[in-house]
Amino acid sequence: MNNATHDEYGFPLVYEKTALAQMQAKISLPAEIIELIRLYFAAAANLYARIPLRKLYDIYISQNAYISESDFLQVTELISHEHHHYAVLGREVFWEAAEPSLSIDRELVASHLYESGYDYYYETEVQQEGIKYYIPSKEELLNYADEWYIEWTPQVAAVERYLRYSQRKLHCPIADVIDDLHLAMTMGNDYAAMTNDARRLGVRFDNEQSFRTFLRLLIDMCRHTRQFNRRGHTPEECNAPQEDIDMIAAGIEYEGEYEDGLTRAAKLLRAAFDKPQSNTLSGAPSKNAPCPCGSGRKYKNCCGKGNKL
Repeated sequence: MNNATHDEYGFPLVYEKTALAQMQAKISLPAEIIELIRLYFAAAANLYARIPLRKLYDIYISQNAYISESDFLQVTELISHEHHHYAVLGREVFWEAAEPSLSIDRELVASHLYESGYDYYYETEVQQEGIKYYIPSKEELLNYADEWYIEWTPQVAAVERYLRYSQRKLHCPIADVIDDLHLAMTMGNDYAAMTNDARRLGVRFDNEQSFRTFLRLLIDMCRHTRQFNRRGHTPEECNAPQEDIDMIAAGIEYEGEYEDGLTRAAKLLRAAFDKPQSNTLSGAPSKNAPCPCGSGRKYKNCCGKGNKL
């Protein structure tokens, strides 16, 4: 790998504006075509998360006037050195045994697949295996160049109505709750995590019935949301098995005020330290019993030190 163009991990370096302008001046394509290709890159990153350049090129020329593969790769080289929420990477970045990729065999990879380590990339590759790409019309595909675009399905509209008429104390606009839930669905998060996100944003449930109403709408919206681990298809389009709402509901804590993990941990610690400790042996546990303070240690090695039973 050329150290002048890529870092030690194989990621393209981000160039300054002057260098990028010089690169673009050498491309024979009109500026509007270059910008259109940028939109395709952004849309593909948001809809598929990872896609080979060869496939992206095929999609582009199927929906637009023909350009040569070499022209497409020239624009790719320019885009790869700009700052985006994705990168153009060779397989060797993720697989040490892989041979250095030819330019057209590199991949467009969304940043969330590699920013926190490569496990998410590997999982996505396995999940996408054998699934054909969902390729919408040009107009629909380019909607996804906006990372916050949401296909407004009847299921999304149903969740929006529920929030509008059943949730009066949200911490943010309804659109923000929809955005948060939609993003979680595209990334394949589980329903417990999505419910927790909703509670963080102010969604509350009066009883189990109101929670199940929300959960049913959530499941239906998720089944009709395009997911990158399904290469842009929805679970419904992939004939995914219907979820068991009873099983899902049983594994979700939905009652009470929302507390983040740090708040809950702090309360548990405070309760442990505030618990009065007896200086007498009256009612004391046996020396090998778990300490009542909740530390997880034996009584004789914790609060019972120094007491002779």
